[in-house]
Amino acid sequence: MICKELEEKGHNVIGIDIAEKACLYGRKKLSIKTVNADLEKSIPFKNGCFDLIIATDVLEHLENDKKLIRECHTILNDSGILLITVPAYMHMWSQWDERLEHKRRYSCLNLKENIIQSDFKIMKSSYTNTALYPAAFIYRRLSKIFTPKNMNSKSSDFSVSSTRFLSIFFNVYFKLERQVMQFISLPFGLSIFIKAQKNG
Repeated sequence: MICKELEEKGHNVIGIDIAEKACLYGRKKLSIKTVNADLEKSIPFKNGCFDLIIATDVLEHLENDKKLIRECHTILNDSGILLITVPAYMHMWSQWDERLEHKRRYSCLNLKENIIQSDFKIMKSSYTNTALYPAAFIYRRLSKIFTPKNMNSKSSDFSVSSTRFLSIFFNVYFKLERQVMQFISLPFGLSIFIKAQKNG
């Protein structure tokens, strides 16, 4: 859990979730301050009260994603940082997106434009999960041809069985990818990462 890791490093953390059960879990099991809130509505915080906001795989669930970005700008302090991750590429849309109630997937360009329009400056932007993209792309192209449209799976349409070898491989790969991203922006991938700073 990101919130727990940040709190263990001495940060004052508040988690937000629309599900009351998730908030109770955060408070009781992880000892994290949580707020039950619908992000389609107003965020219940004062202007300028945060140094950092992390929105990981949030925007794609909202009808009005631009509204949330503007509200993040409002509740960040004058040099506040916004970190965002979202799923990439509408051509990767699948039944799994529908099951997760996604409204859209993004390109790096249109997400950056939305953030800049809300008076942020982009500090870093990159695609992520790059190594997985080619296999996922081919799989989803074939799935659209051969998979029945009425199929209703409870698991992701693109998943592999977990093994010790795969766990080690992905841990090493994602650590390496983060290191590479410190120097360059990756040109494609399954997800998008944006780091932006509020224009004070």
